Amino acid sequence: MNKQLPTGWSITLLALLFYFFLGVLLTGEAYTSAGVPVLVLIVWFLVYKLRHKSIGNIELVTMMYGDLKGAVERLIERAAEAESLKRAAASRRKQVLTERENKRADRPIEGDTADKKYAEIIERRVREAKAKQDQGEGTS
Repeated sequence: MNKQLPTGWSITLLALLFYFFLGVLLTGEAYTSAGVPVLVLIVWFLVYKLRHKSIGNIELVTMMYGDLKGAVERLIERAAEAESLKRAAASRRKQVLTERENKRADRPIEGDTADKKYAEIIERRVREAKAKQDQGEGTS
């Protein structure tokens, strides 16, 4: 069995490698421009051509367009689902925070309860002290 790389793949691979190395040599980094999408379309067309050898170029391009349209629609649906999940999560977070704030506002603060308790004790002792003082003055 012959396991050679097809001519179309060889040419495409060489073109992509040439473009990449040319970009690296000229700019010092992998520079992407309008040529990359063109090369991707060429590779995509060649892959479809290898898969579907029996159909003509026009039918092949029509099939590619249908597949691309379906893929874009699926991407849009996924993005919409992700956005709705984000909104639902944000809504839940906001609701939880609001509930926490309401619980904090409804329950008495522990320091206030302790302050009231000690204030009552102090007031009671002051009254008792006044009562003893009044009794002491009344007996003299």
